[in-house]
Amino acid sequence: MSPRSEFRGESLVFILSQHRSGSTLLQQVLGGHSQILTDAESFVMLHPLYALKTTGFRAEYQEWEARV
Repeated sequence: MSPRSEFRGESLVFILSQHRSGSTLLQQVLGGHSQILTDAESFVMLHPLYALKTTGFRAEYQEWEARV
């Protein structure tokens, strides 16, 4: 890989996966390679995905916690 390709983004790969599908293991395996950089799992897409929902909203917390 040439230094130029790194700066131009020609060697970028984004891997997206479902929750609980082995993505953490894949990240650790790929991150063990000297020429591969990985980052911690990110929830960067969580909020945009919630914005697209029109039905099926549910609380992300216990109801009793909301009353405290």
